[in-house]
Amino acid sequence: MKTCILLMLLSLGTTWGLAATNYEKDMQSGLDNLKQTTNLDGIDGLSDYFRQVSAEHPEEWLPLYYSALCKLILTFRIPDSTHKMQLIALAQVQIDRALQLQATESELVTLQGLLYQATIIVDPVKNGGTYAYKAKQEFDRARNLDATNPRPVYLQALSIMYTPVQYGGGTTAACPLLQSAQSLFEAFVPKGTLYPKWGAEDCRYFLNYCNQ
Repeated sequence: MKTCILLMLLSLGTTWGLAATNYEKDMQSGLDNLKQTTNLDGIDGLSDYFRQVSAEHPEEWLPLYYSALCKLILTFRIPDSTHKMQLIALAQVQIDRALQLQATESELVTLQGLLYQATIIVDPVKNGGTYAYKAKQEFDRARNLDATNPRPVYLQALSIMYTPVQYGGGTTAACPLLQSAQSLFEAFVPKGTLYPKWGAEDCRYFLNYCNQ
């Protein structure tokens, strides 16, 4: 599951200048770099970049979203569990701040579910049961907030795919959700140019397992 979620996150796709007077331009610059950046320092730098954008535009939730997302990307790249938990804690702060601005945003609730999935990866034996349930709760809530959002459906499908068959998981169990997510991706229209768009390519990749 670790490799698969990492693959998905990296398909979003140093130093970056910050033009405080142009929010959309600053954000688009960061997103363009996020599509191209794979090294750890670059991803961490982007998290700081989006945090700077947030400081300049405290009324906007999307910079906080992407700052947290970068931290979560890093949790799937580094080996040290202590460092993973530090990154998760930093991401949680950004998510909490964003939810204060937009408590009913489906994408933010989905990101909270992804954070719980990252927590599972830190220690699957210890964290699996508790945080798999928490992640599912967030994905269900995200779907209720926006039934057109494919990302919570896709991420929940990955959770099921990498849950042991004896606990109700496995590829066969995940395929219906992957198929639903793919249909949602095909119909999905972002609310704006800066809104999250990731996941479609990787969903198609995992659907190949359903055809084997």
